[in-house]
Amino acid sequence: MINEVVIVTYTAWDTSANTPKTGDVANHTIKYIADGTEGTPAASPAEVGNGEYSIAIAADENTGTMMAVTGESATANIEIVKASWQNGGGATAANQTSILSRLSGMTVTTVSPLSSTGAITLHQWDDYYNAESRSLEWSSTGNWGGGSLASATIALRTRHAITGATWDKAGTVITSSGATQTVRVEISSTDTGAFSVGETYDYQLRATLSSTGTGHAQTLATGRLTVGDSLLGKST
Repeated sequence: MINEVVIVTYTAWDTSANTPKTGDVANHTIKYIADGTEGTPAASPAEVGNGEYSIAIAADENTGTMMAVTGESATANIEIVKASWQNGGGATAANQTSILSRLSGMTVTTVSPLSSTGAITLHQWDDYYNAESRSLEWSSTGNWGGGSLASATIALRTRHAITGATWDKAGTVITSSGATQTVRVEISSTDTGAFSVGETYDYQLRATLSSTGTGHAQTLATGRLTVGDSLLGKST
């Protein structure tokens, strides 16, 4: 929340060994960026473990809508992975009323391997197709707060929680309007084979609207994706 203290976690990455870097906090010079303006935090970073570090951004530093923590290490080949977040306008009564008015009557339903919380759990080398009722599907009874999805472009992007590496998959609109809108993403065994087992990924599902000719982007869902091991390996 804007104008409140926030504890930010960032990663130090050893580009030569391709692993997180531990024990490096004394070498970090950290900056925060508030809506494009850089500043120096009053607090000092602390090591969390496994290459992750944290720093407190004070209320009078956390003043932007778009915020980020970045920096550099004096150690050779160590990269500070930028951590970003977005602040809302504050929990005022007017803001709460506006949010509730958009969310009222809207229900998002997910289909396995999606959990009710929006978390995705896949298994490496598995296929997730609608033919076997295993595709990823999201449905909303409130039009996701927007208009028709007719001719919309659906995109799913995942991002590795540490390295920041991204993966993209196109989806399809199943039901574009009416009482319930539904979108679907199918994932092949080749896709799941490219994910790292046991690692955590963030994901965003987004529609680019074209029914009104605006091309406006609309986020439909966000969450975490994890991939379990396949004891049998790739199917032949």
